[in-house]
Amino acid sequence: MVPFSKFLSLKVLIPVWLAAFGLIAVSVSPMTFATGVLLLMVGLVIPAVTILLWSDQPATVAEVLHRVEESAKKQ
Repeated sequence: MVPFSKFLSLKVLIPVWLAAFGLIAVSVSPMTFATGVLLLMVGLVIPAVTILLWSDQPATVAEVLHRVEESAKKQ
């Protein structure tokens, strides 16, 4: 079984989001220009914001401990 943290990554989340929005855009009955622009903006802005927010992930405990251990070795 794949851990949830491995499953929920940007490499999986963004394509799924874009595919879902693509299906919605195709399945919507006659669409006006304004509706098309709105769907395009929502479909592209939300993944962009997700990428911006996701890029600043905090360090894991292992990374912090490794840095502390390396700095103790240097002293």
